[in-house]
Amino acid sequence: MKLNADYGLDAGFGNFTFLGEYAMGTGDKTSATKNEKFTAINHNYVPGLIFGGLGVGAANTGLGNLTTFNAGVKFTPKSIEKLTLCGNFYNFDYTEKVGTVEKIGTELDFGAAWKHSDNVFLKASYAMFTPDNDFSANDDAKTLLGLDAVVKF
Repeated sequence: MKLNADYGLDAGFGNFTFLGEYAMGTGDKTSATKNEKFTAINHNYVPGLIFGGLGVGAANTGLGNLTTFNAGVKFTPKSIEKLTLCGNFYNFDYTEKVGTVEKIGTELDFGAAWKHSDNVFLKASYAMFTPDNDFSANDDAKTLLGLDAVVKF
């Protein structure tokens, strides 16, 4: 199950888009004879720059045994319409406990994109994934800094 919502708002000085999502895939009830976890043929669900993008934890299984919600906002100022700023918060939990672990962690993502033209973009990003104490013995936050140039042709 995956539910998405967004709302656009023209604030005069710029445009805001507020985003929200809830997604849940069934878990594995730990049976020796059958796998009850949701398994997509070719999943492309990758929430978060670190958890989904880099495959921390269970993200490489798509929605299999994953429950997540996220909320975010995008802002494009009127005075600099080629610039877009965004921020997202993600929460990750197992749908069915894995051993004694239920909570996976949270992630904050921030980004800025400059649209040079329809075919050229420059993007900068910062992300921080904080695992739950039970999920990882090393509960230090993981960070990611990115700078990307996108050229379409």
